[in-house]
Amino acid sequence: MTWRPPASLARQLPRALLCLAIALSALALAGHAPARAQEAAPDAAPAAPIASETAPADDLRIARRLRGILEELGGFERVRVRVADGVVHLTGEVADSAAQGRLDAIA
Repeated sequence: MTWRPPASLARQLPRALLCLAIALSALALAGHAPARAQEAAPDAAPAAPIASETAPADDLRIARRLRGILEELGGFERVRVRVADGVVHLTGEVADSAAQGRLDAIA
């Protein structure tokens, strides 16, 4: 007597093997992608590093400028401006969603 897999397993096995083959092929291709990209531009100069910090004086200048703009526009008296390492943080309250949209566009 020979063993035969149940009919449901026999139907699912080819599909599972196909999925496994596709997944392994994708992994194999993904492993070669960086090497191809490096080969495409061997003489390209390395990218300049991105500055990760700003001087406290820059943060202060940005904050003052934003506060001045908000004062000129009006309606943003309850908005607090804080700048840390060049990243602007706005907290507080505005009158409506339109004012919030204007504030987002400015910052």
